[in-house]
Amino acid sequence: MTISITDLLSPLTTEEVYDSVVSVAAAVGLNTTSWVEGSWARSICWGVSAKLAALTSAFSAAVRGGLVGYATGSWLTVTALEDYGVTRIAETYASGQITLTNTSASTYAIAAGDVTIQSSTTDATYRNTSAGTLLPSSTLDLDILAEVAGSTGTAAAGTIDTLVSPALLGVTVSNAAALVGTDEEEDAALLARCLASLDAISPGGAADAYRHVATTADANGSNLGVTRVSVSANSSTGAVLVYLATASGAPAGAVVTAVDTELQERVVPLCVTLTTAAASAVSQAVTCELYVPTSTAATDAELQAAASAALVELFATWPIGGRTKSPGGTRYLFVDAIRSALLESDDELGGPIYAVDVTVPAADLALTVGQVATLGAQSITITRVAQ
Repeated sequence: MTISITDLLSPLTTEEVYDSVVSVAAAVGLNTTSWVEGSWARSICWGVSAKLAALTSAFSAAVRGGLVGYATGSWLTVTALEDYGVTRIAETYASGQITLTNTSASTYAIAAGDVTIQSSTTDATYRNTSAGTLLPSSTLDLDILAEVAGSTGTAAAGTIDTLVSPALLGVTVSNAAALVGTDEEEDAALLARCLASLDAISPGGAADAYRHVATTADANGSNLGVTRVSVSANSSTGAVLVYLATASGAPAGAVVTAVDTELQERVVPLCVTLTTAAASAVSQAVTCELYVPTSTAATDAELQAAASAALVELFATWPIGGRTKSPGGTRYLFVDAIRSALLESDDELGGPIYAVDVTVPAADLALTVGQVATLGAQSITITRVAQ
């Protein structure tokens, strides 16, 4: 009988071990059929079986840990680092841009780190990382960074609306695009980077080498936050164009420069000219209506929050340049993808959403090479229908 690797690496249950123990006992002549429920013989065998089953679980995890395609959790973290030189990416800080609007006659000089703002929806706070001067009756765009790492720093478009400090008379704040903070890298993404790292060994500048180095590049020990990379097709002129995007959209210029330096040093072969650029963000608002039974226990606010999180995740992972239905065809962010994400957003709430209407966008969003879709304003309506 052929035994698969998956079966070999699977731990045994207590029941499976117990059955084996009883079989062995019967094979050596013990009258196991007389072992009634609660007897000392059954109890001892069951206790031993439970202990052995726990050991097989530990053994399974340890053996899987040595095989990158089967390792999970902390075992994969160790295997990725020891065997592939790839470090699991820690949680990242949400970053993006806000707009300060000054309706007063005052002028405000703002240095980096001066301004603290907050999302009234999530209570997450942010500080500005760029400086500028806010003139009377004008606006000023500032780069910001979440004060807390991870997905808790994620904010949908239009939800960063509170100026915490300093007190700036006549000044309001808003964010036109979503900011996305990511949690610790998941196993699937880490495995993909491990496999892509093999191409980075080649002196030929394989496409996955560019992707691996770009998503692995760090500064002062912290990952630069590039999560999506587009590498141009083979060129007869030796020109390679690489577009970068973070979970929030277009990366800052300093990030592009740092990644370009890494690529030039570690990937680009002789006779190849590399151009590294930030993907161009294309903001897309979403207006939708979600239908649930009137008996649904989840509140409208809970359903809207889950739907919003699903939209943020979709836009944060949609590829640069979109996807296409046919080779060489126009590439899009598909309305069907938005609808699907919304339909699946309620899994943790019991799955009450049974239909979704998406009115904005009215059609698939066309994306060119180098463009990345970002989530704009959201309008999510919950409609309860008696069934």
